[in-house]
Amino acid sequence: MPELLAQHHVDVEVDFFGFCLQDADDTAVPVPYPEGRAGTGFVSVLAGRIDVESAGHTHLNDDDAAATMGWAVVYRFTDNGITASDPLVERPALLRLLRTLRARGTSEGFSVCGVIAVRRSASPA
Repeated sequence: MPELLAQHHVDVEVDFFGFCLQDADDTAVPVPYPEGRAGTGFVSVLAGRIDVESAGHTHLNDDDAAATMGWAVVYRFTDNGITASDPLVERPALLRLLRTLRARGTSEGFSVCGVIAVRRSASPA
């Protein structure tokens, strides 16, 4: 059983759908947060800091992608607070999405022919 050696309260600057854990010594951070924010995955490691992104902004990306293709967003399937990294955890919204695709429509009668997922988080190395 692991033993907790220390616990610290850390104040973090929370930005639009993200936050950062940054070295307390600003001279060790060539580009302070939020400058240089990559937004290329759930966790991005930069010199002197670690950026953490939320998945909430993916809806904004989806809306832009749908508009570009002339599609309408008819439903959002969101499993808030449920990890996607553990294959043993049930995700009700994902199951509802798969049922909707199989039925080729929502229970409200909207036709569904495909899914947009324009953001894919990378696992930290």
